[in-house]
Amino acid sequence: MPFIIGKVYENEHFTPELEGWTRMDDGNILKDQLKALPIALMTVVVMTLIYRAYEIEMGDSLLVLLALFIIIVPLHEFIHAFFLPDSLRSDKVFFGLYPKGMAFYVHYEGGLSKTRFLVVMIAPFVILSIVPMIILIVFDLHISYIARMSVLNGLLACVDLLGFSTIVRKIPRNATIRNKGSKTYWKVQEIRNFESGA
Repeated sequence: MPFIIGKVYENEHFTPELEGWTRMDDGNILKDQLKALPIALMTVVVMTLIYRAYEIEMGDSLLVLLALFIIIVPLHEFIHAFFLPDSLRSDKVFFGLYPKGMAFYVHYEGGLSKTRFLVVMIAPFVILSIVPMIILIVFDLHISYIARMSVLNGLLACVDLLGFSTIVRKIPRNATIRNKGSKTYWKVQEIRNFESGA
């Protein structure tokens, strides 16, 4: 699992425009982050209000917040990778940091079904934000750092949520999705030509 600092890895042998793939977005990470800001704000506000409704406090320690951030960022990306084909053992999985956009990421060098792609995108939000919230509420647990972790991850997942909603709306159900660098492409093709699994 190589770690890359800089732009997202681009496979020069993958030429989507020449192979009939349709581009979903322009691959501008900074632009996507700006577009996701309303989602980030809404997620934080809604989760905070839910916790307050159940009288679960999150505390106000900046040191704890920093420690949680250091823990959550790699964990968030590892969860993305875990749901990829062959998981962390795959030689097609790349981890990276894009300093210009202050963004950590995981990149998969291969095609995924729409369903698999959506699962990979939403998994960290479900596992680190929704599941902890449900557990705290159902079992009436008042563990502030877990509540804060779930809200912080909800903030970090805003671009994932934006991408999830875009793919659900714009890409056909039976499409294969593949990234080249930070750009996302899709193509409807016969199942026998699809190698990465659903």
